[in-house]
Amino acid sequence: MPLAQARADAGEFAWFAVSRGVVPAGSSASCDYRGAYGYKGLPPEEISTEALDAALKRAKLTLTADQLIAKRTSLTSLVAAEIWYQIDSIGPPAEKGSYLRLNPYKVENGEMDEWIRMEGLTVDIFPDWNGLMQGVPVTELWPKVHPDTTPTDTFNRYDRVRSVHDVELYKIVELVRRK
Repeated sequence: MPLAQARADAGEFAWFAVSRGVVPAGSSASCDYRGAYGYKGLPPEEISTEALDAALKRAKLTLTADQLIAKRTSLTSLVAAEIWYQIDSIGPPAEKGSYLRLNPYKVENGEMDEWIRMEGLTVDIFPDWNGLMQGVPVTELWPKVHPDTTPTDTFNRYDRVRSVHDVELYKIVELVRRK
């Protein structure tokens, strides 16, 4: 986390979060942890070894970039690298201890254009377990985001173009923001 804080403070990214997988869990889960970086604008090219060495020095860590990479590789395996774009959001930002629910969907045959127009993968953020169990307060939030339509009409349209493929649940265990 000191390295992430040093890089955030240098403006390399706006925030970094580590989330622990909650559901699914066990050997069928694709990963146990997700690391995510947030940027203002487009993400930069992958950090160079030289830039990583400089960041490690700013963080007052004694490892070199090569040593850090070797240690990381010995302890973990990369399952996937993805780029997601945030189009819109409402509500407070995620905090350490928040739960994230990733909602990837399966698009019905021939409905990709309509699905892209309507939605994409969504991420719901809940401040705690009780909030997660209560779910998204659709009745309260819907008019703020979609004042010209009703939830029933919209969800009926969603059901015609996509189905719930999977739900992944993570808990944020570390979070760094630029100071």
